[in-house]
Amino acid sequence: MHSYIGIASPRGAKSLHYLICNMPYKSVTVYSTVVCPYCKIEKQWLEKNDIKYKNVFVDEDEDAADEMIKKSNQMGVPVTVIVPEKGKEVVVVGFNRPELAKILEIKE
Repeated sequence: MHSYIGIASPRGAKSLHYLICNMPYKSVTVYSTVVCPYCKIEKQWLEKNDIKYKNVFVDEDEDAADEMIKKSNQMGVPVTVIVPEKGKEVVVVGFNRPELAKILEIKE
């Protein structure tokens, strides 16, 4: 079971994300492609904010692409998966900066 924030959000997910995503987080994974400009911008933003993440190029790894599709129910990138210490993992579709900042507790 996954929790979705952003484009793939079921109704009400934004108001519930504090219940399902109790920070601090264990890991952040960004599914991206080599040529995706939004992926590059998101990764630069994460680095600027000292967020450690694992990058997975789905255009170079078919198994990872399948995993991303199962988690996000779509094929667009970037897809960011945040695994909290407690609660369910959160899947953010697209570079949804306000939601990522809220979930990762980044003050802008």
